Amino acid sequence: MKSITLLALLIWPLLVPAQEVATNSSESDKEAYKAPETWLEEVKNDFERYRTATLEDRGEDAIQCLDGRVFDYYQVMLEHARKSDSATVASLPLADQLLVLAIRHRATPEQVMAFTDSTCLIFALDEGMIDKEGAANIQIDDVDIDGDFAQATVSSMGEQVPLKFHFYKSDGIWKFDLTQLFPLANEILAGIVTDSGMAPGELVTLLIGMAAGEPVDETSIWQPVEQ
Repeated sequence: MKSITLLALLIWPLLVPAQEVATNSSESDKEAYKAPETWLEEVKNDFERYRTATLEDRGEDAIQCLDGRVFDYYQVMLEHARKSDSATVASLPLADQLLVLAIRHRATPEQVMAFTDSTCLIFALDEGMIDKEGAANIQIDDVDIDGDFAQATVSSMGEQVPLKFHFYKSDGIWKFDLTQLFPLANEILAGIVTDSGMAPGELVTLLIGMAAGEPVDETSIWQPVEQ
């Protein structure tokens, strides 16, 4: 069975004809202007550096391409992995549950307690918790830039994917924001729960086991690392 990793849950279900997926185009999307060509290339180059580093298991290089919002998100999820009890984790959005429990399953308690947001991200990338196969087939096409915000159309294997990647410019450098994919991941996971009839926690632990290729201790992963 094909392993399912965190970014795969975001990418693979979207590889369907665009007319089958509802897209939300705001007026601000339509009004975004075309920026200088150098900016467009900088956005594309940032994603290409991220994609290449991810494929080559160079997590330390990959995180240099990510926006600060990603680090903030991982810091919150890391705190949940350390301190949150089962009821608190179960109350989180499904994509958050998946990440928190995956951290507990894939890392030792000592690693979890020593992680920073950066080292946790590197661990997730190097351990394959963020999908390589999905990244391998994705490319940036057109880019619209509005001030320090950019959004890019995306294609996979020659077919346009019905979502846009977000980038933010900080200190003159464009960085990829992975966090904008998580609301969509929650919708996808909620749909799987509805269609399968599985309990949310059951689905999450199943996916973690599939991604890791090993059994999941369902008792321990729902308990905080910090006792």
